[in-house]
Amino acid sequence: MTHTRALRSALSALLVSLALASRAVAQPAFVPTTIGAVFGIGHGVNDAGQVVGYRAEVPGSVFTAFSWTPEGGLVNIGTLGGTFTIAHDVNNSGMIVGYSNSGGPGTTTQAFTYTPTGGMVNLNAIIGGSQSVANAVNDAGQVVGNRFLAGTGQSARAFRWSQAAGFLSLGYLGTGTANVSSAEDINELGHVVGYSSTGVGGPQHAFLWTPTAGMRDLGTLGGATSLAYAVNNSDVVVGISDTATPGVRHAFRWTAATGMIDLGTLGAANTNSIASGINDAGHIVGQYRNASNLLRAFVWTPGQGMVDVASGGADDINEAGQISGQGPVVWSGPSRDLAVDFGPGGGLWLQRRGTIWRLLHPLSPAALARGDFDGNGLDDLVVDFGSPVGVYIWMNHATWVFLHGLSPTLMTAGNLDNTGGDELIVNFPGFGVWAWRNNSSWTQLHGLEATVLATGNLDGVAGAELVVNFPGSGTWVYRNNSTWSLLQANATKILAVDLDSSGRTDLVLDLPGQGLWLYRNDASWIQIHGLSAVHLAAGNIDSTPYPDLVIDFGAPLGLWTLRNSVTWGLLNATSESIAVGDIDGNGRDDIAIDFGAGVGLWLYSNDSAWLQVNGTNPDSVLVGRLH
Repeated sequence: MTHTRALRSALSALLVSLALASRAVAQPAFVPTTIGAVFGIGHGVNDAGQVVGYRAEVPGSVFTAFSWTPEGGLVNIGTLGGTFTIAHDVNNSGMIVGYSNSGGPGTTTQAFTYTPTGGMVNLNAIIGGSQSVANAVNDAGQVVGNRFLAGTGQSARAFRWSQAAGFLSLGYLGTGTANVSSAEDINELGHVVGYSSTGVGGPQHAFLWTPTAGMRDLGTLGGATSLAYAVNNSDVVVGISDTATPGVRHAFRWTAATGMIDLGTLGAANTNSIASGINDAGHIVGQYRNASNLLRAFVWTPGQGMVDVASGGADDINEAGQISGQGPVVWSGPSRDLAVDFGPGGGLWLQRRGTIWRLLHPLSPAALARGDFDGNGLDDLVVDFGSPVGVYIWMNHATWVFLHGLSPTLMTAGNLDNTGGDELIVNFPGFGVWAWRNNSSWTQLHGLEATVLATGNLDGVAGAELVVNFPGSGTWVYRNNSTWSLLQANATKILAVDLDSSGRTDLVLDLPGQGLWLYRNDASWIQIHGLSAVHLAAGNIDSTPYPDLVIDFGAPLGLWTLRNSVTWGLLNATSESIAVGDIDGNGRDDIAIDFGAGVGLWLYSNDSAWLQVNGTNPDSVLVGRLH
């Protein structure tokens, strides 16, 4: 199959027009996870969600470097003998860099590297400095920072070091031995950013250093000084610069094409902001001062601009959209993950931001579902491993919780009682429909067995309704967590989605012999199409405020989108399964499509590009906020 080919023209018989209501799109929430109980800073975060930084064990006198993972918790990584150690960055292999005082005469700061197998190594002793700081490390093990040589007349100088290539001084922008430079970050190309004085006693400017061009002055936003703190693999540089207004410093974004761009601030006029981290999607994090002069974390994206995250500062962001910062804390961003079952022998895998694969469990599930069962804003993954293993929940991307030894035929989730988190609703063969309530106990909802389950807020009143098809008895709605009412004749598929963004969930039902129908705002019926669907999904695929439908009509019609309930468009050939979610966290949903054996799993990203996720044909795919 050629994914770049021109798509066939839309069939005129598939055009339909539905009335839409206007509604704003809500900003995505950022879910915090506090690291430890003592105040500190989370500096670096790698793509596996490992956070490094420091904690104030004794405020003002003892600072301990830490590494934290969701699975292993908080680990003290040691010291070079003194009373403070600060971890600045961690790469995807778990190599950590930072600096520590030695505890000896003068208690000088010395750069270090740390690995779980090799422990803490004094890098200062290797590179020959009297004092040094390591600020960042890339996946090739290249470390950058600054080093001072006592007795040489030199000030601190930016450096790059690796085990393979040794030490390299990166120089400075000005002239004279008293110039200062510091390397703050390095990307996977070995390109380095930081800041350097532009002359003895002169102002400091942000720089980008490459092996071919050397150190490039990035200028300022109109003031005297600028500092670069982070760079991604597209050489997009971020940092802070003086503006033309005295005393006002703003976060900046620099590219070779645009030069330095002012990102502004969310605070009052003439308040400061700083950008400290950027990922390959171009999402930038940092901090600003609000009108009350309180520190707030922000994230900036090309589509939404600067958005407030929470109180405290943000320092780094990984490819999964996780943000580390003051607390210490890690915020889970709005991006979604793929849970992919590769079948017997392949196991259950999690892919974050379309790049990072992690084996979640070696067993192949019989079915997957998701829901926020503890109400913390993160999706928990429900995994039915089949008989005799039963159903488990992977809670908060960390802990496996056993639910039941029976294997259900259906699973879904929704907050039926409007308290705490979601309920898990399942159909147990021979036992009917049951709900796992309040993250603790099972309750039977109906004795009949169901063939379809869905949840949504149909009536606009707080709490979700459960929609169930009982074969031979029709499609019913369980309202207000108490009352059953008949909705329609039997439906073979039910999709719950608020298509007009009215605040009420609409239902898309596949009715045998009648095609696809829309039950709009708990009141009216509208036919979408006379044909039945093989697969149904929904999400905000384009840049409008309204969700779109993704419908696979099977061969030979294939996979189509219904945009804003108005416009049909052919997307591709028929699929084995589809799942929709915002993988890169930019506010536009992507479509994960399993095209079957020989083609594998693909992502239709940002309504424009086809990306192969994996060449293997998965058994099932689920999209959720699982990081």
